[in-house]
Amino acid sequence: MSKKPVISNNKKPDPFADMGELLSQNTYQSTFDFGTFEIDEEDKKYIIQREEILYENFKTHSKSLYEICKALYEIKMKFKGDDTASFVAWYKHNKLSKDKVSELLKRYELFIQVPDKIEYVSSLSIPAVKALTKKEVDISVIDDILRLEIKNVDDINQKILEAFPVEETEDKKEKIKNTFSLKTIKFFQKKIKKSVSLSDLIEVKKDIQALKKHLQELEKEIELKEKEKENENNLTLPDGEQDEN
Repeated sequence: MSKKPVISNNKKPDPFADMGELLSQNTYQSTFDFGTFEIDEEDKKYIIQREEILYENFKTHSKSLYEICKALYEIKMKFKGDDTASFVAWYKHNKLSKDKVSELLKRYELFIQVPDKIEYVSSLSIPAVKALTKKEVDISVIDDILRLEIKNVDDINQKILEAFPVEETEDKKEKIKNTFSLKTIKFFQKKIKKSVSLSDLIEVKKDIQALKKHLQELEKEIELKEKEKENENNLTLPDGEQDEN
């Protein structure tokens, strides 16, 4: 019997088969709804091209700003802090102002807190950076704002005020006389002093915030106990022994 010729269905793979998909992945895609605003195709194409220029250059700017902040922070650490005469002399020699140095270092603190949001942190205004790096602001509040990527400084300040509606004035603060409290404060003061990097300081800040949370829980327990004691003291007389009017 003669054998039938075997017809192979194995076609050679087309090297350009996935090229269209690859190009679409690497091509900038605008998400703006041009149809709603009746933008014609020629203008739409022109706007998208310029939109891509803005997008690509902002990514480059964000990366550059991050590298600038990082380099400045690393230089500062070599000079052992921005309060030393050597570091001040260095940045003045390089035509940097105190305000600019402060802003760049504060921005780097935010970069460290959310390393996956470089473009967002880069887009924050200077007032927004200052609001987010105030020492008295709870780090959990900052984390929430950064996670939500809030940019407007008024919205940021509102979020902070919601967490801390009343700010304690200096004349209302009581002097700490408790031995345990003094030891705790000195403990954290030493940790802050020994911190050699921004990440160390952030960790200390987190520890302090955790301690504050536990103390607030203890205050609530005290309040509950106080109410129990008040109820014990508010005994009512039996009906037969109550005074008649």
